[in-house]
Amino acid sequence: MRPWILVLLAACSAPETVQLAVDGEAPAWPDALLPPPPDFHLSAGNLVAGSPGALQVDGAPAGAVVKIVYGTGGLGTGACPPELDGDCYGVVGSTGTLPFQATVPASGSVTFSVPFPASLANRYVGLQVVVTGPGSVQSNAIGRRLLPPGTPVPANADSDGDGFSINDGDCDDYDPTVSPVAPDASGNQHDENCDDLDGVDGDGDGYASVSSGGRDCDDNAPGFHPGAVEICDGLDQDCDGAPDNGAACAQQHESFVVSGVRTDVLFVIDDSCSMSEEQRAIAAAAASFSDPLAIPRYDVHVGVVTTDTNDPLRSGALVDDGTQRWIGLAQHTPAQARAFLGVAMVPGVNGHYLEMGFDAAVAALTPPLTTTTNAGFLRPSADLQVVVLSDEEEQSVRSAPDFVAALQALKAPPYEVEVHAITGGASGCSSTASGFADPELKYSEAAALTGGVRQSICDLSYDVAMGLVRQRIIDRGPQRVFALTASPDVATLQMDLRLSSGTSYHVPSAYWSYDAANNTVTLARVPPAGAIVTLSWSM
Repeated sequence: MRPWILVLLAACSAPETVQLAVDGEAPAWPDALLPPPPDFHLSAGNLVAGSPGALQVDGAPAGAVVKIVYGTGGLGTGACPPELDGDCYGVVGSTGTLPFQATVPASGSVTFSVPFPASLANRYVGLQVVVTGPGSVQSNAIGRRLLPPGTPVPANADSDGDGFSINDGDCDDYDPTVSPVAPDASGNQHDENCDDLDGVDGDGDGYASVSSGGRDCDDNAPGFHPGAVEICDGLDQDCDGAPDNGAACAQQHESFVVSGVRTDVLFVIDDSCSMSEEQRAIAAAAASFSDPLAIPRYDVHVGVVTTDTNDPLRSGALVDDGTQRWIGLAQHTPAQARAFLGVAMVPGVNGHYLEMGFDAAVAALTPPLTTTTNAGFLRPSADLQVVVLSDEEEQSVRSAPDFVAALQALKAPPYEVEVHAITGGASGCSSTASGFADPELKYSEAAALTGGVRQSICDLSYDVAMGLVRQRIIDRGPQRVFALTASPDVATLQMDLRLSSGTSYHVPSAYWSYDAANNTVTLARVPPAGAIVTLSWSM
């Protein structure tokens, strides 16, 4: 049988280069850069062979003509249709054009209803979105198994019992080995964890590592991947096997992919018998923390663990709200986040009387739990915030410096670790509503060592504490300080910025400043996450 692949094509003009006007003092950041335009993106839920399948395209250029080419095959490197004139990373197999096309409206969104043949039941289909033109831009590639004819596809059901429905991001709700937290097997052309990739993307740049079947030649550096900007430094940024090819080597270049806000937040909740009021209070304050962060700009994972390390079912295991053990705020609505935290932050008061928050947190963030019960929560390329709520002293044998060192070992720079303590503090405290909180030193010391927030547990309104933790995440923000590895000729130093849409901007010096002491360039305003900043100067 002939293999099939699905590719969506949009005919549009070449990326535009815009000179930003400067009039007097530093002008406002252009509207074109805030917020960033949405990525050209393809999505699909479960697809059933023998029935029309809905394919959603978002962020497409208004007025572009979107065409469909498809066939079976998985994720990987495959042949391109003639329109693309080259290999298409993301799909496998040969292609053929179908009589489906549409002109993109002003909204940038198009939904196609594609009838997949019944004969393709249980076949794996590769799908991709591509904007054609000079230097064709390829977006996400996804893979879907075509379910047998007649299979129901309710969006809010968990048909395979893995804890995730289609609405929760399960890209195959009839296969329990496929879900947003499943391990992704390497090089099998399948996407088990529903991240639009076959394999592991350790640096979050949208490309799987070579070791897992992809083409990212350095999966620890988001600036190295197929299609990256090649600069003259002896390295191979675009992973084509040839360092510095195509770069204008009469000039020195250094490029940076602007990192977004990626933060993993672990709440450590004391579940001993004296904590009922405090648990209810932090659950009531959850909305003040999660609501402002439930947008794509803030890619925040939130999980909850208790201080009980005596119960083997609780020791380090993230609290289950009945459907999931952690939540990605950007992937859920604020109401869904509030519902999860409202349950997870009230784990009950039957926990062991020896509160060992340090041990519980470390267990939650290290193997074996990170590869089993807590899989998917901790990301190497994300900041880590640990928030402790307890009315007792920490009672494990770990010291605060040892605890902080254990957390910092999980994150390589530039990713940061902070510990926040909502406790009785060094003197203890009392409240007519909650009674007494014992003095504690270890949680507060860990917070002091990491520059974290320290607030009184006796306040019994934790909106302020939760707001301070939330602000730490926001303040980190998308990157706007860039450290150069070589000393530039400041007189000829220039900056260019390329958005994920393909539009390039020359950024006048009114928008940035150079710090010779630290050899860094700082943008006056935050650029969109995912943009490429290139600094160049004459040699």
